[in-house]
This record gives sequence, C-alpha cells and structure tokens, in this order.
Amino acid sequence: MRNVSLWSNRLALDAPCANDVAAIVDACQDPQIPRWTGSIPYPYEEDDALEYIEGVVAPGWKSGHELVWAFHIRDEAEHPNEGTLIQVPRDAADQVPGDENVGLFAGVVSLSMTSGRIASMGVWTARGARGRGYTAEACRLVLDFAFREPEESDPKDLPSGLGLSRIEWRAMVGNEASAGLAQRLGFSYEGLSRRALSTVNGRLLDVWIAGRLAGDTGEATTWPDGVTLLGQENIDTNH
Repeated sequence: MRNVSLWSNRLALDAPCANDVAAIVDACQDPQIPRWTGSIPYPYEEDDALEYIEGVVAPGWKSGHELVWAFHIRDEAEHPNEGTLIQVPRDAADQVPGDENVGLFAGVVSLSMTSGRIASMGVWTARGARGRGYTAEACRLVLDFAFREPEESDPKDLPSGLGLSRIEWRAMVGNEASAGLAQRLGFSYEGLSRRALSTVNGRLLDVWIAGRLAGDTGEATTWPDGVTLLGQENIDTNH
C-alpha cells in the first residue's frame, strides 16, 4: 500500500519520514512517552528514530500491516503549550499537492492490523502539543479513514478507506489520560487484560482494553469508575 495522506484545517497526517527524525527524537526525550507506550526505548536517540522509520514505518505501509502517521500542525500561528515543537521541512509530506501538508510535528498515530478487518490503534503526543485537541482530531481522521468503505474505483494500493469492522485501544493500567481520550473518541471499555503488554525492557504489564465498531456513533462513552474520569485536563497525552 502507498502512504495515505489525511488532513483537516488544523492538521496534516503522513507517514513519518527522514525529515521527522529530529522532531521525533526531541519529543521522545520526554520520559512520559516511553513510560506509557512500553515500546519506545529511553534514552531515545537518532538511530532509534531512523530504525523506526526504516524498519517499521516503511515496511508497514508496504505490506499494509502497520500504518503509521505523523501528525503536524499546519497553522504555524498556533503556539505550543509547555515544551517545544519542531518545524518539519517543506518537503516532508510531498503526497499532498502544494506545500500545505507541513508544520509543527505534534505526534504519531498508528493502526496495527491484527486479523481480518480488525486493527489496534496507538498514539503518542509531543509534550508541547498536548491539551489542545490535536491528538483527538488526528485520531478521528484515522478512524474515519479506517472505517470508511473503499470505492470500487480505488487503486488497489491506494484505497479511500479500509472498511474495518473493529478497532481496539489498549492502555497501561493507570494511564487515565489515554483511557480518557479513548472514551472521548467513542471507544467502549471492555475489560482488563492481565500481563498483556510486554515492554522493551521485558516487563509484563496489565492493560485496559476498549473497542469501537464500525457501526458505533463515535460519541463519548461511559466507563467504569476508577478507569478514567471524563473531562480531566490534558486529555491529549500518551498511549
């Protein structure tokens, strides 16, 4: 599959490329990102970012099994919160006509195909981009593309939608910000999976599991007490 670009008035999403390396490295210096993802090493260096882009992103898109988007803030007048955001060069996203699909690197959203028409969604956000709705907006763009049925006229390697039936969301137990984001995006809480996440340092952790189906409305759902509190501050953070 070719890289699929997605965009809104505020954001542009494309497969991370070499031009994103510096921004990814900078963002991953925040220890909260490896803490809550479990898959990102710490400390994080340039070689880690290059290995990720060349060893995960590129083959993932080619096979269609791991679709990764970097999301960028298109409006350069937007001011980040605490932390810094790095401007990505103009040629970082050449899939979209013109030069509008560039801007401040804000984070990553991914879809990992598990079986058939089912995928798992992951997301992490650069510190300076949290709390402004960017993460939720990027996730909604990906969810819309994931659930949309492809057109018969679509090129085989460039579909207008994936036609998925279910997307899962997993968050380490205790990551209420991630759980709250999933809740806002319309994911329904489905339970606790014990020792279901293996981290880069070999730890096995419990995770909360949520799911959203193609026919769901996408409106905020009610989760059990103690899992997350809808409306908490800084809901846009890490998963």
